[in-house]
Amino acid sequence: MFNESADRARLWCYLLSQGLEVKNFVFLSDAEKKLILSWRNNPEISRFMFRKSPISFEEHNFFISELFQSNDRFYYLLFKKDCPIGVVNFNKVDWKKRIAKFGLYKNPKLAISVGNVLLFVLEFLADFVLNLSILMAEVFSYNEKAIRLYRRFNYEFCCQTGDILIFKKCLKR
Repeated sequence: MFNESADRARLWCYLLSQGLEVKNFVFLSDAEKKLILSWRNNPEISRFMFRKSPISFEEHNFFISELFQSNDRFYYLLFKKDCPIGVVNFNKVDWKKRIAKFGLYKNPKLAISVGNVLLFVLEFLADFVLNLSILMAEVFSYNEKAIRLYRRFNYEFCCQTGDILIFKKCLKR
């Protein structure tokens, strides 16, 4: 008999056994903060972000310090076998409706694809840690890799506003 919850738990245990770790941004070391800032300012990553201009170290530190008081924004650095592989985040969390927007990006120096792992972990955190029911993604129409990833994970296209496509997924409970 198929039990999605049990299957997800088994998959999570497998990923942990493979050295997968999740670290909340509020617990990052200075070196990890600098690393993430370098990713965020990398042209391969920033071209898919809403803010295109480089972020200063001071702005980055201020942003992370604000996460300590935030109850609607959560950012996580993911590692596999002590190698940082990417970032997943939740924004505009509405606890009443159990809905959030999300984002993710990989370590731009990785030659391998980690989108499946990042999105699986993001959905696991949304479902089993944050207890969310609906995830929303906003993606530029030219970000073909992200669009393929969301479709592979059964996100539904909702609408388009200019250059931005909106995808939605209802998590099963």
